[in-house]
Amino acid sequence: MNGTLGILFHLRRDKKRKDGTILIYLRITIDGKRAEFAINRFIEEDKWDAKSGYAIGTKESTRSLNTYIDILRSRVYEAHRELEVS
Repeated sequence: MNGTLGILFHLRRDKKRKDGTILIYLRITIDGKRAEFAINRFIEEDKWDAKSGYAIGTKESTRSLNTYIDILRSRVYEAHRELEVS
């Protein structure tokens, strides 16, 4: 399995809640085929950097969210690596 892997964290603006926060999604693309998952975290639109795929800020909650995103990204890469080895 020598496929190309793309990982994107993005906001689904159609999933905005009444409090103004938006659901964050993880999109995984392998060889042009996409799968998308909600990571069950919400953020205000102005506190999200779409280019980097991370929350903006220095609060503990922001650092915690960015750490969670890093963990998810790492798990996807690890799963992909394991599938390539198999």
